[in-house]
Amino acid sequence: MAAPPNLAVNPAAIQQDVEERRTLRDFTMPVVNQNTLSITVLAKNFEIKPAIIQMIFTTVQSGGYPDDDPNFREVCDTFRINEGPALHVRWSYPLFCLQLLLLHSLTLSKLCSHDQVYALLQFKQLFTYYNDTPPYNVCGSRPTHQYMEHWKGDTDCCSWDGVTCDDMDTGHVTELDLSCNQLNGTIPSNTTLFLLPYLQFLDLSGNNHLKGSFPEANWNNPLKSLDVSYTSFSGRLPNSIDNLKFLMELNLQHCKFIELVPASIGNLTHLEYLDLSHNNFSGNIPSSLSNLQNLSSLDLSVNNFIGEIPEIFVNLTQLDSLDLSSNQLSGTNRVEWSERQLSEKSLCLCV
Repeated sequence: MAAPPNLAVNPAAIQQDVEERRTLRDFTMPVVNQNTLSITVLAKNFEIKPAIIQMIFTTVQSGGYPDDDPNFREVCDTFRINEGPALHVRWSYPLFCLQLLLLHSLTLSKLCSHDQVYALLQFKQLFTYYNDTPPYNVCGSRPTHQYMEHWKGDTDCCSWDGVTCDDMDTGHVTELDLSCNQLNGTIPSNTTLFLLPYLQFLDLSGNNHLKGSFPEANWNNPLKSLDVSYTSFSGRLPNSIDNLKFLMELNLQHCKFIELVPASIGNLTHLEYLDLSHNNFSGNIPSSLSNLQNLSSLDLSVNNFIGEIPEIFVNLTQLDSLDLSSNQLSGTNRVEWSERQLSEKSLCLCV
């Protein structure tokens, strides 16, 4: 007589079988709130197959749902929970997939590259903070900040205070606003900050204890706006300033720059706003400024410029505001603006 089959129960084998058969539905909790259905996933995080993300994106763009695609089950077969086995999707739920796509975009997009995080954290190490009141002219009565105190290497730098990334979900740092941050320290000319490859807007203004100088070479940011006004930046304005070919605004007022303004500044043909006032620039006003045909505001006041006022300004047809006061200039009668130009513009030629 044949021996009866072994009917002994193996709890471990049963548990393993149960785990293998569990579906994504077992890890979700639907919640209805004011007629809106949302789903909470009861797990820490996912690894999502790129194919399902592409499928969801494509079908939603065309007005359909992910499960309209006949290959949905095959492509959407595995979501891996970090602390558990692979979960096999045996059902399709369009709303959940849409929310999953949103989760993916929120958690994986705009992640800073390692190089950018490193550059910003290196920059952070240069500073301490002071408790003086920042200059009212630039900071007004707004509260001061110390943004970099909250920068942490284990977080996405696109979420850091003062840091803005582009809108293309690439994680490229395009704006850095550390104005009125009570920064105390010195920025060397070779700082990693000047090497951020996508930086377009840099504002360090209102940190009057902040010292620094600009790079003499290899300065190739696509900067459109550079503002270090009301800081203690000093030294010569380098010839390499013309590397910033996309620059539209340059604000260096109330700093400690010295010597000649380089002729290369005339190569910044996109400039619309240029303020070099309240420094120690000397020598003649460079004639290359005549190349700045888009310039609408120019302030060279309170410096040590000498010589005759050049006639170049008459040719800057977009110029609405010009201040040459408090220099050692002569020859104001050589600048022959028409009566109409003088009435429509803000021109101060006091010498």
